[in-house]
Amino acid sequence: MLKLSLKIAFSLVFCLAAALLLSACLEPQDVGKFLESDEVQDKIDRTRVGLTDLSGDGLIAGNERITGLKIDRYYRVEIHEEDENDETIIISSYKFVSDEGKLVDYLKDANRVSGTAIINLHNNLDYIVDAAIPLTGSMKTYHVESQAMIANPGDDDVDELYADSYGISIKKPEDTHYYYLELPDYIQESIDEGNTFQILLVPLNTPGDPRIISTVSGYDNIIPLRREGTITDYVFAEYNDEDIIIGFYVLKVIISGETPEDDDGIRVIITFNIVDGELEFTPSITELSQAELIQNPIVVSITIGSNPDIVQGSVVWKYNGEVIPLADELTLVIDFSDTSTIDFLFTGLHVFSIQFYLTVNGVSIPYSASYTVKINP
Repeated sequence: MLKLSLKIAFSLVFCLAAALLLSACLEPQDVGKFLESDEVQDKIDRTRVGLTDLSGDGLIAGNERITGLKIDRYYRVEIHEEDENDETIIISSYKFVSDEGKLVDYLKDANRVSGTAIINLHNNLDYIVDAAIPLTGSMKTYHVESQAMIANPGDDDVDELYADSYGISIKKPEDTHYYYLELPDYIQESIDEGNTFQILLVPLNTPGDPRIISTVSGYDNIIPLRREGTITDYVFAEYNDEDIIIGFYVLKVIISGETPEDDDGIRVIITFNIVDGELEFTPSITELSQAELIQNPIVVSITIGSNPDIVQGSVVWKYNGEVIPLADELTLVIDFSDTSTIDFLFTGLHVFSIQFYLTVNGVSIPYSASYTVKINP
């Protein structure tokens, strides 16, 4: 027969009584309601930044970071916080994003993001994050012998063109001393209303850091263009009279021609051969020396020639079977000075593939091809 000591017996009775008392006093708590309580939600919110509904699609708030950015895009950020007196939301500052995903104060320090996150944020602040939108519309190019001729150009000195979401692809006439681009009318209209623009030039297929440029003297909406064979992003920040950013745009300009030798870059053009229905690459293959690349990194850009029949949003680039997320569908830039693409320096064949839909006689037809970069020892 099992015997219990008097001490153990009293302990059991006490525990049973306590359990009965607690069960009578406490009501069952639904886990879902517990997690939705204001106290718990406040603690959860403090473990991530605030991301307002006005931000771009696909962005995700995290712990001191925002993820979901698209590589090679430009981003503007508004930082919001509560006023200590009346708890209203106020705009504390505007920022841009560097290539490393860090906030910077000035447009001159902004660049295309190389990753998918904005880092070093504060969990107690709210953010609005949006990407630069394409600058589209009717534009003009001036190819003149002097800047003064812009005021009275000849009939053959002006070409009209239209910039779509991909940008514009233009050919600089031979023997042109000065080459300019007149921006869409709504830029001038905004300036007439008292707004101002700051312009960042970002070289894509040639060496050089982004830099702020000015419009042509005497013209608010005309900018100088670069040389043949260059691909350039122009980023526009629009400010009102209170120095608040009210617009953020980007325009890609491709000027056809051979890449200048002193720019130390290689440009590959993809064209569509209507006769046999195939994509052609010029040149057909790029061969590089690993030793020379380590000493003197260069940029290789692969660009689809301007074709309005490409179904927008259908272009997909891949490297070794993995999709490369790009904001600009028409251009893949391989920067050998970028440490994140160190794999490209390995000797052997590197195959970059592209696929997209082309509208032919009203029907969307898929096309695909691949381009090889050969790295020799």
